[in-house]
Amino acid sequence: MRKNIENSHFFQIVGKMQIKMFLKKKLLNIFAVVKLTTTFFLSTEKNKQNPSKTMTIQEIKTTLTIQTVLHRYGLRPNKNNMLPCPFHSDKKASMKIYPKTNTVYCFAGSCKINNLDTIDFIKEKENITKHEALKIAKSLCEVPQLKTTPTKNKTFTKMNPPKSTAKTQEFNRYKKSLSTHAAAQEYLKNRKLDYQKLDIGYKSRQTKSPWGRACIIFSLKNEAGEISSFYGRSTVNANHYYEGGRTGLYPKYPNVEAKKIVLCESIIDASTLLQLEPSYEILALFGTNGLTKTHQNALQKIENLNEIIFALDGDEAGRTATKEHATTLQKLFPEVKITTLNLPDGEDLNSLSVAHENVKALFNHLFSKRTEVGKLVETTVGTTNGIIKKTLELQAMEEEILGKN
Repeated sequence: MRKNIENSHFFQIVGKMQIKMFLKKKLLNIFAVVKLTTTFFLSTEKNKQNPSKTMTIQEIKTTLTIQTVLHRYGLRPNKNNMLPCPFHSDKKASMKIYPKTNTVYCFAGSCKINNLDTIDFIKEKENITKHEALKIAKSLCEVPQLKTTPTKNKTFTKMNPPKSTAKTQEFNRYKKSLSTHAAAQEYLKNRKLDYQKLDIGYKSRQTKSPWGRACIIFSLKNEAGEISSFYGRSTVNANHYYEGGRTGLYPKYPNVEAKKIVLCESIIDASTLLQLEPSYEILALFGTNGLTKTHQNALQKIENLNEIIFALDGDEAGRTATKEHATTLQKLFPEVKITTLNLPDGEDLNSLSVAHENVKALFNHLFSKRTEVGKLVETTVGTTNGIIKKTLELQAMEEEILGKN
């Protein structure tokens, strides 16, 4: 009996020990699960607080501003978002900053660098691999991002009127000559150019100097607004002349506050638009091959330019030049929209003006139908039927407007 009791007691002790071991094992398993869950939760929260650890390249490019990258290297653009290029010996500000796309572009032809985003800028500046540049870019994403702030209540320095130079005095004589010369006035009337609205003159055949005799005289101006040279258009034939050592632009350097600018093939075409007093800037090229460095530099000084409109002649030379010049300017202004007027075949701005009564309505129509270069409508490169159809549309529109009046 006693032996049975002892055995029973033994099994009770063993049973309790097994239960304790079982419970301990279960508790250890529970602790392990809790620890794993806690670790996972903390890791997730850490990733949320440090998104750069899991950012894609596109997210880095979107987050990291170009201003932050420039600040890292002590580079500070001027008010026109230009700075001396750090990738070549640059005495003037050749690099343009584009905050909207977080990119830069160097306009210097001698520079091996052109268009760079934030990551590529770091790569080139540090002379490191793309992978190493990504690491730096990720770390920069974790700091407060620098952005450009629009300047409010912008103040402008009052410009002094252009100085009275010898060229100014000479041009005043040409203007006085035009006011009394009936034949020159008749020529302008036939070209639908109003000399009372336009700043133009006339050089008589009786002058001592042979340059520009019997020509309508237009003045080209320098950046200070002073007359720097002249252009002459013959009233007796189709000849036209620039002075030797031509300088300046017609009608003047564009306003730096302009939003849109129209590039015309000739000074006569520019004058045709100019007398309509448009709300956009007008700038004459010097022919189909006449988009010069002077033009390009003047355009680069326009701070908020958003559209360049080509208005070259409706012929093969004009259309080819439009495409070539558009390619050049698109590299200079990757964010600017580049469009063209679709002139009927064989026409230019002045010939259209001469052939139509309601000139303002006609040009309003042409401007409303302008297209992006590279997406030209059929009438610019299409068939003769398309060209005739376009001309008939313009005539019908004009007749409708005149009928309403």
